[in-house]
Amino acid sequence: MSQYIVFDTNYIRSLPSTRDFLAGKIPETIGEQISLAIKKGDIVTIPRTVQLEINRWLETISENEIESINRAVELLQSKNFEVKAPPDHVIRRIDIVEILKSKYPEIYLLEPTLDEYLEAEKRTTGRLPPLPKNAEGEEFRDRIIWCQIVKIAESTGKHVLIVSGDKIFENGANSEEGARFNIQIAKTEDELNQWLDKIPAFIQRIMGDLLLFRSKLENIDIHLTPESIIRIEDLRAQRYEDGVTVQKFNLIASPETKLTEFSKIQIRYEGDIAVSISLNTTKERINLARDLTPNEIFLCQQSKNYIAAENRQLESELQQLLRG
Repeated sequence: MSQYIVFDTNYIRSLPSTRDFLAGKIPETIGEQISLAIKKGDIVTIPRTVQLEINRWLETISENEIESINRAVELLQSKNFEVKAPPDHVIRRIDIVEILKSKYPEIYLLEPTLDEYLEAEKRTTGRLPPLPKNAEGEEFRDRIIWCQIVKIAESTGKHVLIVSGDKIFENGANSEEGARFNIQIAKTEDELNQWLDKIPAFIQRIMGDLLLFRSKLENIDIHLTPESIIRIEDLRAQRYEDGVTVQKFNLIASPETKLTEFSKIQIRYEGDIAVSISLNTTKERINLARDLTPNEIFLCQQSKNYIAAENRQLESELQQLLRG
């Protein structure tokens, strides 16, 4: 089933090569993502608020570049350097939607209605959900986008995915209203790629490591299969000096896995070997250790020995430096 994908300002600005828009080009990352979405039958939208914000941001970059060139010319001339007259520079008026639509005419510009403006104003004034990171903040522009998203979901019955790292949209997606209208969020490039069935290699590896605990999970009535793993969100790693790494993430899986209560997961690695898994529920934490093969045990110990030796070497070098 097709879905609406709505791009927010902060996501577009966070991507590499966003300045390509200044040259009338489409940055590679967002171009690939739009192509994948359209092939899947999804409806890609840019809210007018995002269009205005990105356009103004790019114009500011253009203004600053021209000002820097003019200052450099004036400085050289003041030092009696002969400088050829620079070419006439003009501020480049960029329209991100126009550039995107030149290659992807299917992109839809999401224009807010008067009712959506008024609803956003009411929520901002009354500090009604969804709330931004700072609960006292206004975030009127983001609330306009949220009201547009809600209206799309309500009127079409389609799933809506907001692509944004802003807390206000995360709070909205996790709210009762977000659940009622099936609004979800992709906060990063990797999360969006999973929605578009383009799973990064390191995510694939973690999914594979999860399946190493399949038999242990069966013992507590959790039925994990390759097909049941939908995506991984909020991935973050914590590394320790002894060579242990803990990968923490939220797992989105099919209902038949019975993983509803166990979405917050941690995998503990010794070196590159996944050795145990932790599942947090509202009531308790369940820890499951894997039965390692002799070779895996050897590799774990080898990794620990290497890290320990490296730490001793660093400590010795530090002591020598301190002694002068």
